Amino acid sequence: MVLALTELIISLIDLIKAEIELSKRSLLRLILAVGLVAVAVLFVMSAFALLLVAICMLLALVLPAWAAVLVTAGASFLFAGVLVWLAILNVKR
Repeated sequence: MVLALTELIISLIDLIKAEIELSKRSLLRLILAVGLVAVAVLFVMSAFALLLVAICMLLALVLPAWAAVLVTAGASFLFAGVLVWLAILNVKR
């Protein structure tokens, strides 16, 4: 009986060790995925900034440069405001 109990405890300890190792690997995969998404977000933000620069340059063909920048900045602020307003409406629901 003592031998069976000892084997059961050893098996339980081995199972716990295996679960901990599996959890470590899962956590490492999750950390890697979060890091990759963070880098992707940086690239998307850079691409969006370049898109805004392209819009400014396009508007500068028909407007003075300062006006093109103001129009682009104003449109960006307006877009951000609409997104915040939608977020507030969504939270209030």
